[in-house]
Amino acid sequence: MSFDYKKEYKEFYMPPKKPTIITVPPMNYIAVQGQGDPNAEDGEYDVSEIAWEAYRLMYEDFFDFFDNEKEGKNNNRPYLDYHFTYNGKKLSISLSGDTDFNFSNGFAHSRLETYKKFLENKIDYQKYKDMYLRNLNVFEQLNHSIVNVSLIPKTGNIQNIKQGIGNDRLDTFVWLLDLYYSKKICLFLNFSSYENIDFVKSYFDSFGTIYDYCKKIYHINESLVDDLINSGKKAIDSPERVIEFMNLTIRFWKQKAFYLSEKATEEKSETIIEALDNYEQTISENLFLIS
Repeated sequence: MSFDYKKEYKEFYMPPKKPTIITVPPMNYIAVQGQGDPNAEDGEYDVSEIAWEAYRLMYEDFFDFFDNEKEGKNNNRPYLDYHFTYNGKKLSISLSGDTDFNFSNGFAHSRLETYKKFLENKIDYQKYKDMYLRNLNVFEQLNHSIVNVSLIPKTGNIQNIKQGIGNDRLDTFVWLLDLYYSKKICLFLNFSSYENIDFVKSYFDSFGTIYDYCKKIYHINESLVDDLINSGKKAIDSPERVIEFMNLTIRFWKQKAFYLSEKATEEKSETIIEALDNYEQTISENLFLIS
């Protein structure tokens, strides 16, 4: 019979906001060297089974490919082919999972340690410094969460564009797409092959505007889209910018969680309901309000 320390000893793993003195009993541990989520397929949460269940709920009203199983794997990452018609042409593009906001530690494009150093070295008042650092640790815990994954084109290496131009910042990626929708500045094709360019452009053109894209892919409102665009064009180079970025992340997660909750309740998806409950518990018990 397994013993879940996090459930049996909640006072240690999910402590209250008010500091308290605790006595930790002796425990046995096994250390496993490596990285990734052991519960995810090949250690990647954004293509795990629970992520694909979340994608089905998020996108079944807009895309028609969830009647089929995942169509294939590339580098052990599952993907689906989306067949659509645009300007009278029948087209196809492959989509796979992506982590929206990257708060992982040790990943090549991670900025987590830089964010921590800004908070540690640039905030003088210890109370606020501890509060923001604790919040950042919560964000790291929620990096692998169903409110932090979405589908992104595999065709055209769009995920590599998101990682390369903005160090995997979602706000910078939204700003990049807005440049295309509003000014026809097309930086997201930098990694696309000649054969894929028309497919990728047609896919993004099929949404019409940045607001339509973000509504259907991320389930967020126009006000948040505007704030992501404004943030995405700026560097994160101060504690104030780190805090602003964290605020945007919370707003994003809250809006996506609301949409997912409605869909999961409607379709009685116990897996997603439980995952959302865990997300809400982590937020409510561990996150200080930030402003």
